[in-house]
Amino acid sequence: QFGGAGLGSGQFDEPVGIALDADGNVYIADTWNQRVQVFAADESGLIYKPISEWAVSGWYGGSVQNKPFIAVDAQQHVYVTDPQACRVLEFTVSGQIVRAWGTCSSDINGFSLPVGVAVDAAGGLWVSDAGNNRLLHFSLKP
Repeated sequence: QFGGAGLGSGQFDEPVGIALDADGNVYIADTWNQRVQVFAADESGLIYKPISEWAVSGWYGGSVQNKPFIAVDAQQHVYVTDPQACRVLEFTVSGQIVRAWGTCSSDINGFSLPVGVAVDAAGGLWVSDAGNNRLLHFSLKP
């Protein structure tokens, strides 16, 4: 167990999404603190300490449905959903924004409550678009 309530590094205000990278680092979508926090285990593997964090501007989960989820791919890119703003954001592991996409709509480029997110073995991204009752697949070639 690690964390606790608060605003400081290593503390959370409604952590929702969680993902692991190939190195075993733990990525947390910290909803109300509007950030992603990254933790690594110490040598014992029992204690996790914060190693990085970055802000995600605009995350305001106004209801239980509007919570961000997170995934990390094999190339160490981090994907987070922003249900309230109907978008998906891609970051480097150091927190630099790579791209963001989505609008609030039911067309193929839009979302209505994008929540769940996962990467597949081929490097594609799956997004659960809860408001439109569908799953979307994106091929993420640079």
